[in-house]
Amino acid sequence: MSADAKLTNQNYNLFDYGGMINAKNMVRTEAFTTALKNCITPETVVLDVGTGTGYFALVAAKLGARHVYAIEPNPAIQIGREAAADNGLADRITFIQGMSNNVKLPEKVDVIISDIGGALPLCGPLIGSLADARERFLKPDGIMLPERDSLCAALVRAPGIYDSYTAPWDDNPAGLDFHRARQRVTSLVRKQPFQKKNLASSLQEWASVDYGQLNSPHYDSELNWTPTQAGPAHGLALWFDRIFPGGQQFSNAPDEIGNPIYGNLYLPWSEPVDLAEDDTVTVKLRASFVDGNYIWSWQTSVRTDQDVEKSRFSQSSFLSQFKGAGRLDNAAPVGEQESTQPADELAAVA
Repeated sequence: MSADAKLTNQNYNLFDYGGMINAKNMVRTEAFTTALKNCITPETVVLDVGTGTGYFALVAAKLGARHVYAIEPNPAIQIGREAAADNGLADRITFIQGMSNNVKLPEKVDVIISDIGGALPLCGPLIGSLADARERFLKPDGIMLPERDSLCAALVRAPGIYDSYTAPWDDNPAGLDFHRARQRVTSLVRKQPFQKKNLASSLQEWASVDYGQLNSPHYDSELNWTPTQAGPAHGLALWFDRIFPGGQQFSNAPDEIGNPIYGNLYLPWSEPVDLAEDDTVTVKLRASFVDGNYIWSWQTSVRTDQDVEKSRFSQSSFLSQFKGAGRLDNAAPVGEQESTQPADELAAVA
């Protein structure tokens, strides 16, 4: 889950990589491994885009692939080289440190495997990287692993998390007016692992990323919800269900096994909304790929059963940026900044 994931940031360390293959996260590794078992023969050539420390490249070689090409910009690729030698697989894996867009391979491949997203695959130029790899490297009858990501959304009720965004600006010790900072912070799109108890609506699929047909990096949808119960709501949670040929899948939905690894994306509202059970919440959600990063926009309307609008917000991650000064947080692309708030402490529903 590294590779081209943060093309200008190589912040993953060995602890992070270890967490990705930890026995507690076997659903993820087993889904990829089972998919590889189903398609590898002694003649299969595999490309692992974003190999990280080489785990899936090593698995593919161990399963009998004729050759594996493993691409990764992070220096952690050296772990893969060492492990290949230690496991007697060095002659069947070519490790390439660099960006996949800049690589040329001596042959076409039968399988491309990659897990280079974060909370969503819409992170930086990942979609373009995989489209490029499919176009240049994959045989016409080749296989992409995963096959598809179903992108899901739900309303969330998370007062502790929301207060961690807004309270410092609403109630600072000196009583200063920081409403502009508050506007920016509620325009941030950050990674945050939620729990099922935080969900204030049913889930809806709002987009599908088909890795065999990556034609556009832009995704948008209009979503409509009625709350599952009355009470305050604080924005949206986004996640993916990852699907493989043959039916294997896993998810980073709240409380699913993949959630601690990937987290969810949190899109807060400008203000909390006290929802009634017969309200209708409409959200126009769009992810636009602009200058190497995703700009998120979410326009929200909440209407009563009498069709009276009680709340309206028009928000964009663009508003969290600073003109002429770059981003405030240069450690992560716009659209997926890392949350340092522990979900079990902040996400409890009052």
